[in-house]
Amino acid sequence: MKKFIPAMTYEFLTPYYDFILNLIGFRYKQREKIIRLLALKNGEKLLDVGCGTGSLLIVAKKLHPQITAVGIDIDEKILKIAKNKTIKKTLK
Repeated sequence: MKKFIPAMTYEFLTPYYDFILNLIGFRYKQREKIIRLLALKNGEKLLDVGCGTGSLLIVAKKLHPQITAVGIDIDEKILKIAKNKTIKKTLK
């Protein structure tokens, strides 16, 4: 069995995942475009495999609050970031 490789290849980069993606140009507008291309309907379910910090799911729920959005990722540290980020966005 292959060894697990964390997000951004190196574990020490995990806390900087969103910053690095923003730096290389993968920002809100790109995520929004992806979600719009899915043409989601109310009541549908979205599964994001390898969800990273959950940014795509947050955009999906913002644009389509009536969907069920679930993210999974093998990296427990990145999932913790996603959970915290989702809680913060939900409380706004």
